[in-house]
Amino acid sequence: MKVLKILALMLSLVLLSRYTLNLNPDEEAQGEVPKIIIVMEKTTEILEDSSMVIDKINEYIRPLISAEIDILYIEDSVYGKNLNYMFDAAEQVDVVFLPYLDNVKRFQSSGKLFPLDQLMSQYGDGILENIIPDEMSIGKIDDRLYGIPTNRSKGYVYGFQYRKDIAERYGIDISGVEKLEDLTSIFESLKKSNPEMRPFVPPFYARTWDGLDDYYYPFGVLMDYGQTTEVVNLYETKEYADYIQLMYEWNQAGYMVNTTLNYSHDYHYYLRSDEVFCRLNTDSPGMLEQESRILGKQLGYVALSPVFTCSVDLTYALWSVTSSCKHPDKAMQFLNLMYSDPVIANLLYNGIEGEHYEFVDQSKGIIDFPEGFDSESARYMQSHGWKFGNQFITYVWEGNSTDLYSDTKKYNAESLKSKALGFSFDTSAVQEEYMDCNNAKSKYAHGLEIGVLNPRIYLPKLLDELDKAGIDIIISEKQRQLDDWLKDKNTMEADH
Repeated sequence: MKVLKILALMLSLVLLSRYTLNLNPDEEAQGEVPKIIIVMEKTTEILEDSSMVIDKINEYIRPLISAEIDILYIEDSVYGKNLNYMFDAAEQVDVVFLPYLDNVKRFQSSGKLFPLDQLMSQYGDGILENIIPDEMSIGKIDDRLYGIPTNRSKGYVYGFQYRKDIAERYGIDISGVEKLEDLTSIFESLKKSNPEMRPFVPPFYARTWDGLDDYYYPFGVLMDYGQTTEVVNLYETKEYADYIQLMYEWNQAGYMVNTTLNYSHDYHYYLRSDEVFCRLNTDSPGMLEQESRILGKQLGYVALSPVFTCSVDLTYALWSVTSSCKHPDKAMQFLNLMYSDPVIANLLYNGIEGEHYEFVDQSKGIIDFPEGFDSESARYMQSHGWKFGNQFITYVWEGNSTDLYSDTKKYNAESLKSKALGFSFDTSAVQEEYMDCNNAKSKYAHGLEIGVLNPRIYLPKLLDELDKAGIDIIISEKQRQLDDWLKDKNTMEADH
């Protein structure tokens, strides 16, 4: 079975990505410099020229750290699964991107991650200079550092992106939209004007709660953007029931793109279509300009919530070194460059000057596509390049404010903070309940949230199965841990 699993892994990696590792098994024997293998999540990136970019990076870092890198991109939809396969098959993985602190905790508990404290003190000066000290503690487990957070926007706002050209073409006035339900009349108008339209791309969720460190598993949340400290069952709330009912009604009315329970298509694919008008999404400084550049279409945005920050918003996107890494010192030296050296940051994020971008205003660091290229013909475009560590030292794309990064820092500082910001839930006491609740959630929640399953039939089924799976036990444990954490926090604040 293990042989079959390894063969399946090898085949899946070939199918998942056209970018293969350029490993030479004789390199170390010949005294060549160590090669650090980086495993990275691929979302909407265009990576045709990734090997060219990696070669350029290696040309730059070889004399600096006596090492080279290679990057394996894995599609985000199967990233966690294939990362598990790679670890199980003892594939070389040295530096790994982990989307959530939950991933860091899981891999650390199974001994797959290397503690970074000593490496950071020896080789991480550039990281320490660029990451806020309080935020660095986010990646700690049992007071040891296992995950390095990234510099990026760290707030969340719930709203919708829409195609400006379609709004103009059909005379759509979005100025009166203040809540999600207000879109119903707009969709009705669009369908009357063009019966072929399916104006809405369904989301997986629209978050107005603090999941208390649980992004995928909101079994016990704080409602009202985390401005309460009572842990409740999200799936029993009126907000959730109203939301999934609206999704179902929209789907029944033909307002959504054709969906099935397996719906997972890249939303950019749909938004390029003239039969699609909008989708739910978060927003931050530069987001709208970035998405417009990717689509080649001008987008507008309407916020339907305040900007707020929960622990999960701080813990999204971390970098770790694996315990199997043969050269952890070289791995950390490269991470240090990734966070602190604009040459490396811009190569990873923007590619090579003249090939993938050109300067519009070099003195201000403003760039655009080279002549003859755009978002559809580009050969290297990291639409999620901020995941690489420190977006604040990269160039700004044309169309954004020259104050993009100072605006982002202000956005982070001024967001509404959850009362549980900094709280991390220890799931060890409720692992069995988590597994059982996740099985129940997997059956129904996705279908309910994209409008495929009828809430009148399937929400009661979900609630019943969650109840039997022990969701109340999870909620009780979360409430206990949160109360203890708040008590300790209040005591510390009083002492100061």
